[in-house]
Amino acid sequence: MLKKPFVIYADFESILAACEDKREVQSKQYQQHIACGYSYKRVATVPKYDKAITLFRSEDSTIDVADHFVQSLLKEADEILKIMEDIVPMRLSPEQREQFRVAQTCYLCGGEFTEKNFPVRDHDHLTGEYRGAAHNMQSPVWVEALQNSRNISQSSRV
Repeated sequence: MLKKPFVIYADFESILAACEDKREVQSKQYQQHIACGYSYKRVATVPKYDKAITLFRSEDSTIDVADHFVQSLLKEADEILKIMEDIVPMRLSPEQREQFRVAQTCYLCGGEFTEKNFPVRDHDHLTGEYRGAAHNMQSPVWVEALQNSRNISQSSRV
């Protein structure tokens, strides 16, 4: 599996508020988590694109902290898109050129190349480093978001 060029580590904070559960059930809810803040850090495979911790706290109950978080992540996604648009040209040694020329399978999935799904040279867009021969139909994954060390979203193209 390839390292993602960007990972966002996030954490939410909440206040436990008393609540009254009027349902006729055996197990009753007596507290409710109310999001009051979050923090996250963007980490990149190239350190110059790392970002300091972003911290948000709200004492205003009218602010939707989760929505604020999503809006902040969307801004991060825009910044990452701008960074990824500036593709560093691939550096390929003579040995790597030969490895590509004779490659029969995709280095990512191990599947054989076909006329329709032919090999292309895959490289790290941030460093220019050649990674191997890949299927032409592979989609790049640029960002992964993690919350409390658990994956909160499917990795997806920004």
